[in-house]
Amino acid sequence: MKEILELVKFLGITSIGSVAVVIIVGYTLRKLFETDLIKDAEKFKATLQAEATVSKLKLDKQIESFKSELSILSSAKVRLYENRLEVIATLYEKVTKLHGNILIMTHPLKLVNEDLEKEEKERISKVADAGDDFTNYYRSKKLFFEPSTCELLEELKDKFYDIYYDYTTGRRLNIEGSELEYKKVMKATEAANQEIPPILEKLEEDFRKLIGVIEK
Repeated sequence: MKEILELVKFLGITSIGSVAVVIIVGYTLRKLFETDLIKDAEKFKATLQAEATVSKLKLDKQIESFKSELSILSSAKVRLYENRLEVIATLYEKVTKLHGNILIMTHPLKLVNEDLEKEEKERISKVADAGDDFTNYYRSKKLFFEPSTCELLEELKDKFYDIYYDYTTGRRLNIEGSELEYKKVMKATEAANQEIPPILEKLEEDFRKLIGVIEK
């Protein structure tokens, strides 16, 4: 209203009728302007609300997609962990079985039940079979292990082979009872008792870390 009166004064309008007309026109224009502002504000508010709704729907969809991906990744990791546990348990069983058979084969004192030669061949055969079983299984499961663990397994495999090779020198070269055979058998026995255990200890530590028994 103050603005309208100032407009009247500025225009020099003095008659009551003219003033009234100017006031009415000014008031009407002001109301129309205010109405347009309110409509624009409401329209802008509606636009913002619509955009916010769309953004929320997109965000909710992205969150659900992310949750789904996390669930898939989590399930894959769980399956990998379970498979790795099974592989480690099986491989460790094969390793200890092979080492046990080697210790029996290389032991300097052996009980004879019926036939010394037959029983000796059986001991050697058990080591050969256990060695093949361990090697074949390990090679088919190398992907489950880190390079450092594979290095230990490779070292262990080579040691087992060397022990078997040395111990059977007399039979392979047909020099049983010779000094060379005796030296090779003693070398194999020493390796089985002194060189294998430290490698096994490192391997066991690696396995414990892999399955979470001890922290890395």
